[in-house]
Amino acid sequence: MLCDVAKNFAFEGRFGTDVFGNVSGFPHAYYWQPPLYPLIMAGVYRVAGFGMLQTRIPGLIFGAMAIFLLMLLIYRLTGDMSSAFVAGSILLIDPVFIQTSRAGRMDTLAIMLILLGLYMFIVKKKDFVSGVFIGLAGITHPIVIEVFLAIVLLIFIKEGFVKTVRFISGAFIPLIPWIIYILIHPDYFSSQFLMHGIYHIKAGFFSSIVGELKRYIHAYRYAPLIPLIFLMVIITALKNPLKYLSYIILFSIPLIFNTFLMVKGMGYYTLYPELGCLLLTGFVVKEWNRKIIKRAVLPMLILTGLLTIGSRLYITISQWHERDYTLIFSELKDIIKLGDYVWGPGEAWYGVIEAGGRLQITGDIDPERHRVVIVNPWAYDIEDVYIPPEYRFVRRIGSPIQYPRLYLILNPENRMYLMDVYTLSRDGV
Repeated sequence: MLCDVAKNFAFEGRFGTDVFGNVSGFPHAYYWQPPLYPLIMAGVYRVAGFGMLQTRIPGLIFGAMAIFLLMLLIYRLTGDMSSAFVAGSILLIDPVFIQTSRAGRMDTLAIMLILLGLYMFIVKKKDFVSGVFIGLAGITHPIVIEVFLAIVLLIFIKEGFVKTVRFISGAFIPLIPWIIYILIHPDYFSSQFLMHGIYHIKAGFFSSIVGELKRYIHAYRYAPLIPLIFLMVIITALKNPLKYLSYIILFSIPLIFNTFLMVKGMGYYTLYPELGCLLLTGFVVKEWNRKIIKRAVLPMLILTGLLTIGSRLYITISQWHERDYTLIFSELKDIIKLGDYVWGPGEAWYGVIEAGGRLQITGDIDPERHRVVIVNPWAYDIEDVYIPPEYRFVRRIGSPIQYPRLYLILNPENRMYLMDVYTLSRDGV
């Protein structure tokens, strides 16, 4: 769904999206998110065509490169491959990282660019070039501002004012084309990006701390050993904070930013403080007794890997037929006509596009605009969906996904792929 603008730009030359309806200039100019990832995906679609694999593979490639860069950075700093392996393995099996890698999102690109920036600053001592990479990460995902602030503070403390200015100057360079683009439609930028940002900001103190704790509990509910390892690392580092000050700054500033400013219950924000914690892990693990690594840390990583990657692969294989988008949405080709505007959930995006339509996921259902309506009858917000009387029920597509018996203790049924299709009553479909 986030790649709708990339698809439009690749095949229509229109840097806009239809998923938010005909409001705030969305169909004509896209400011909802920074532009780098949609531009890269537009290039992918233009070269390789539009499809589910083309949508998901770039995120997986960026994720793999991020893991490689993390391990390379730690190895170059510590000279210890075991430390690099432990940190890289944690990122590899992190359930949040796995989810965003396969979801066609921009997070893995942003993380890869952040690690490139850190490598240029810490290893190569190139402040300006480091800033350029962090700036590129910033026009990939706006949450990178918290990492930028952490690095600015780090450089100022460690290197002084001049190198800090060089870094900030480098970070500003990638922003220039985006600023020029913003000046073309400042009203669209305000109604899209700024309003989107305001929606994601939520200040508070006690409630923010509790909410952030809940965020981590939810994110790592199936991989509790990862925060346990991080807790062990942080406790070890705090015994000698001056020694590990750089990496404490890199994870604490983003963590404070997320805790007291960012809305809870959405986003992949845990990944950005985690980068600093992973670098800290690389240094701390090097000082741990090798017996602790072999008898405790590695078994923890293997067990967590089985619970995250292993269980995900097991579920995917056992549900391969039910999760096949081609089968789920093949019936839509008999209902949706070329150029139709469809109102429906984000999960229907790929099927609607493949059938030749355009999807809108927000706003009211409009019989003058939407010939087809798709709803998930078990969605959490289904009570807020009003289907006008002009529509009639056509058919139900997909089927509920039954989890393997091993997972009955969690949630036995996933109805995300089960949807009801309606068309206008005057249609003969």
